[in-house]
Amino acid sequence: MTKTTLLSNRLELRQRMFLMTRSSCWALWVMGLMLIAMFAAVLILVWNHLPDSERNGAALLNALLEKIVRDPVDAAMNALIVSIGVLHLVYMRLAQQHERLILTPTGIEYRSPLPEVLQPLRPSWSMAWGQIRAASLHGVKRARDARFVALELDNGVRKVKILPFQWVEPGHYQPVSPMAGMWKLRREIPEEVVARVEESEVMRYISAAAPHLLPQRGAPFADLGFNLEKNPHALAVVIAFFVFFLYALGDTFFIGHEVYADQPPYRFFIATGIFGAIAAALWLRRGQVPVAETLGVALLFGGALGAAVYPGALRVNAFTDVDGLHNYQYQLAPDMTLHPLSTGLPTLAFPRYADYWSHFEAGSVHEFELRRGELNFYQLNMQPINRKMREFYEEKSDGAGRLPKP
Repeated sequence: MTKTTLLSNRLELRQRMFLMTRSSCWALWVMGLMLIAMFAAVLILVWNHLPDSERNGAALLNALLEKIVRDPVDAAMNALIVSIGVLHLVYMRLAQQHERLILTPTGIEYRSPLPEVLQPLRPSWSMAWGQIRAASLHGVKRARDARFVALELDNGVRKVKILPFQWVEPGHYQPVSPMAGMWKLRREIPEEVVARVEESEVMRYISAAAPHLLPQRGAPFADLGFNLEKNPHALAVVIAFFVFFLYALGDTFFIGHEVYADQPPYRFFIATGIFGAIAAALWLRRGQVPVAETLGVALLFGGALGAAVYPGALRVNAFTDVDGLHNYQYQLAPDMTLHPLSTGLPTLAFPRYADYWSHFEAGSVHEFELRRGELNFYQLNMQPINRKMREFYEEKSDGAGRLPKP
């Protein structure tokens, strides 16, 4: 296609991931049907294990509501996971139907697949060729192949990024299977990556419509990425990440000496991390941080927040405990677990120190210091236990012993 012919055309491009081969479509359908079949099988098994008196919709609904009331964090976590999966499928469907990149002799336009009320999350935009001050390729040196190289367009007011290789014209594109595509786009050197990007329809059109924007072959390509420290929104999240990360590390391994007496509420920590990552992503997007950097920083922040909540909950529970630590008696069982002699207390277990507890006889009674704060869980003071175990291992190894590594 000549330059004159190219500029007389209006190209409406779609992402190549949505233009699949027939075999790929069949594979997706088969996977979807398998998931539905597995879900149906689980429902049938649950139904068959219910008593005859409870095999009705009202009884199932009541049982579900009771479970939600009993463990709201678990219910919220499951609902969040299902919601994320459903929203992802909905977004993929919307993108397949409505997402477009349009190139015309006068400019470039991106049409978001989201409805108008959700446009702030992924807005549509357009730029005239004459408005664009600069264009540069990013990620050439870091990219494994052409799919991850971004073209940044700057009109002086805003900067936008697109992945040129991902956008193709449906009428000319011949879909390939995912395996064939991965083999074809094997790891290449930067020069080969740039050459493949330059062969894309987006770059060829821009080279005809606005050749002054594109870097010349052989010139150094921008690969600096986005400077997080220069964006106030990104800098705030990065600082918060280090604060939570260092706190989680220090309090868990160096400062704190009280631990969860029962199974820690890991689902709550995970849910907190997920909600924190979502909030950070929305904050970063509000600060016009690029999508790739937003996802990376938000995930790191969510992970650090979830990790910090683990010791943080112990601190809050201890701070809100008005009665302080109390001694409680426990009896050692044959399986090395310790059962309370008072009702309402959690069972204790120390699987990492089985050789220490095995030198006691089953039925022996031991004292432990526990507290219970306003967060309504028991936590155990490990200082007296560590002291006794350290003495045991030192005697056992003639003064040179160490506690087993956790």
